[in-house]
Amino acid sequence: MKPFRFRLQSLLSLREREERKALEAFAASLREAELAESRLRATQARINDHWNAAAETLRAGCAPAELQSWQSFGQILVREESRCRAAAVTASESASQARRGLMAARQRREVVESLKTRHRETHERESLHEEQTLLDDIAQRSRKPAYGALAMATLETP
Repeated sequence: MKPFRFRLQSLLSLREREERKALEAFAASLREAELAESRLRATQARINDHWNAAAETLRAGCAPAELQSWQSFGQILVREESRCRAAAVTASESASQARRGLMAARQRREVVESLKTRHRETHERESLHEEQTLLDDIAQRSRKPAYGALAMATLETP
């Protein structure tokens, strides 16, 4: 029985490498999306803390200039929140795109793997058939006497 050899093994290796790279890109994009979401939550918490502190200061009584300062800083925080939200959306879209790339790479690898499986099964079937044919030939020969032995037995009989 000759050993199984898959002629497209180098293509399979290439597809596996592409899938690993796509997986790494997906993982990196997920980390980036989580980081962007974390920044957004931190900015929102800062805004809440800022307005709570501003409300306390207003209740305690403050000068109009101080109130203007609280409002200006609040507007800066709101703009920062807007930038963080946009970054989170962009990172999420990037993660979705990387996921689609990973799924496509996985499908391309699976196609070649299924082809390898089919070729291996065909090879095994053919090998078993060849082995069975060989065993049948051996069994057939052991049941029939050789032609020379048959002729000798016929000549020796008086």
